[in-house]
Amino acid sequence: MGHELTANPARRFNREVYELFDDFDQFVTADLWTSAVVGTGTVTRPATAATNIRLLSTADNDAAVLATTGENFKFTGGKSMYAECQLTFTDPQTSLGSIAFGWADAMAATLLADDGGAATVINDGCIIYKIETELVWRFHTELGTLANKAGDGSSSAPTASTVSTTASGGGVSQQLSIDITPRSSTIFEARPFVDGVQLKDANGIPIMHALALGTATDMDFGFVMKGFHADDMIATSDYVYASQVR
Repeated sequence: MGHELTANPARRFNREVYELFDDFDQFVTADLWTSAVVGTGTVTRPATAATNIRLLSTADNDAAVLATTGENFKFTGGKSMYAECQLTFTDPQTSLGSIAFGWADAMAATLLADDGGAATVINDGCIIYKIETELVWRFHTELGTLANKAGDGSSSAPTASTVSTTASGGGVSQQLSIDITPRSSTIFEARPFVDGVQLKDANGIPIMHALALGTATDMDFGFVMKGFHADDMIATSDYVYASQVR
């Protein structure tokens, strides 16, 4: 037929869900997104036909952050959440950089620790991330003092971080997604996916963190990237999407 019919808006948009989608056909900091950098870090939209955002670091412990200007998300009882992006990042030193995608209070350079990249979300957050020395994705959740990964709704641990077996980086484009589903009015189940496949731990068990709802705080959404060497570490995202039931 030579063309594709566009979708009916009533089928594509749900008025009962708050949605954020950006194809990065333009970027002005402090508008929808706010960029923050440390040292040589930069956040730019390349002046090419491609619609994407580019994060760059060229020195040890320098960072590039892209976060929503408003804290538009919050863990709320009975409200599901979802996030997705198409991400490519290249590290010339193979495993000497860190990157994170998802929600946090707040998305800042300090979310990933210097000289290692361990997640230091503090308060609330849910991210897929990679740390220095590793070539696999990790999953981190945190909800005040009540987050846990036991799956039973207990409040035995304030944070949960699980290492997956799925490769990260290497200049390969990957779809990262996070699905948060309420099990009850006070318990959420959070699951990470890469290219539509749920991440698994070292025992081959699909990763799922249960989060117990206490006193939640508002969260940013976006990316944090930190390099640990003097070569160019580059991450590009073709698009991002996030949503939460109103």
